Parts: sequence; C-alpha cells; structure tokens
Amino acid sequence: MFSKRLSVIAFLSFNLIGSMQAWAVPTCGEVQNYWYGKYLKDFSVTWDTTTFVCPGNEARFALALYDIEMTTFRPNSSGYSPDFYRLVFDNVVHFNGGANCTSGILAYTHGSDINLCAAFFADSREDRASTIIHETRHTQADDPRHVMCVGGPYNGAAGACDNTFEHGTWGDSGYNADIFFLSWVVRSGQGNELSKSVAQSVINSMIPDRFNNITDEEISAWRD
Repeated sequence: MFSKRLSVIAFLSFNLIGSMQAWAVPTCGEVQNYWYGKYLKDFSVTWDTTTFVCPGNEARFALALYDIEMTTFRPNSSGYSPDFYRLVFDNVVHFNGGANCTSGILAYTHGSDINLCAAFFADSREDRASTIIHETRHTQADDPRHVMCVGGPYNGAAGACDNTFEHGTWGDSGYNADIFFLSWVVRSGQGNELSKSVAQSVINSMIPDRFNNITDEEISAWRD
C-alpha cells in the first residue's frame, strides 16, 4: 500500500510542467503505438482496452510504462545501470484499474498484481513511474514490507515507513525502491524526459519522514 506524501502533486493534463521549464512529451499517437504494440503484450491489464484517449487514465498509465522503459542511465563506476522496465516485466503479472482504495493511496499489491487507485492517475509523471517501481518491490518474495513509523509526521501510522534506509541501494521495502529509482533519475538520467527537479523534490519529501532508521549524515547527503 502506498501514499508517498501528504500532498499530491497533480498533473491532470497529458503535458508536464516542471518547476522551471516545460518538458517534452511523446505524442499521443506514439504512446498509443507502444500501448497496443508492446505494453499490452508484455502485461495483462483488467480493463477494457478498446479505446485510447489523451488525456485519459489509460494514456497516463501507458506514459508511465513508456518512461520506465525509455529512461536510460549512465553506468556507475562498476559498470552497472538498472533496467527498470525489465524489473517490472519480471515481477508483475497483472495491472488492475479502478481499485477500491482508501483516501490518499496511490496503489497497492496483491501477490504479483498491482492495483492502481484513482490518485495514481492524478499524480505527477515522475511519481507515476516511481509508484510502479515501489509496488514492484512489494511483489518480490524478499520484500520485508512497510512497518509502523516511529517518530516524525507519520508517527504511529502502521505500514507507512520502511524500517531502514538503504542509502539508495535496492533493499528493505517500497520507499527505498522509490529512492533507488528517483536517485538514478536525478543523478544518472540521460536522454529522458523526466524532470530531475521533481524527482529530487519527491526524494526530499520522503527523507527522513519515511524511514525509521536513518542517520543525520544520510539525511544531509540526500536532501537537496
């Protein structure tokens, strides 16, 4: 179950306006071609796919898959760069729309299925992509799941924090998965259309609020 922060940055049109500049968007036709030519073959969805309208929920979801697939990353010093589309492809069986969700929840998992809530489709382009990565982490057998928050604005909230901050590596649960994805966007994204400033603002909103065990040094290093 996932609600990134108290206030959702909503972009209801198919265009993204970043904090300082407008970011290009593939045409509706281009996204539609990927939707019918690739994404519906790679993933099972549980809603009627006979129509495709921009802007629209189906287009917003397809754009999130497009961003996950098309955003590329410069390899790190060890020669590693993540393939987030492959990660989702290998772990998620179904995407379900129109989920029955409590207020503020973006998405939640059931087994290998990801259920998308109404708030998901009203979220920012960057958040939609990171939410899919976040929920993909929950489909993995070794995911320890979220825990009750200790301290901070979510103190006492069950399932609202990760136990330990993994300093940008793939570990612990879904909020760490967000940081892993967003930090690659901020630091190593190339040839992509995601806003680094929006990605950094999401990181800022999570640290330190979503991690029970995080050091002052880590907070200083990750918050902009």
